[in-house]
Amino acid sequence: MEAVVESVRRTKRLVIVHEAGMTGNVGGEIAAEVSKRAFLRLEPLVRRIAGWGVPATLQFEKFNIPDEIRIFGWNCRDAQLLR
Repeated sequence: MEAVVESVRRTKRLVIVHEAGMTGNVGGEIAAEVSKRAFLRLEPLVRRIAGWGVPATLQFEKFNIPDEIRIFGWNCRDAQLLR
């Protein structure tokens, strides 16, 4: 955790990407802990990109996992909001 907090202090940003849904997962715990330790260093809010919050069978799992389009799409949207 210290390495993540140190990175946030240097870059002032945090993006968490994981396969689980948005609620009740490890990404939320990481975001809470980093926000607790380095809240005043964060310029934008912590961005969490997660899998869709729907049950998925193994054959459709690839559609549930965040891909490059979703990850970079969030970054483009954030860049437009900062202008």
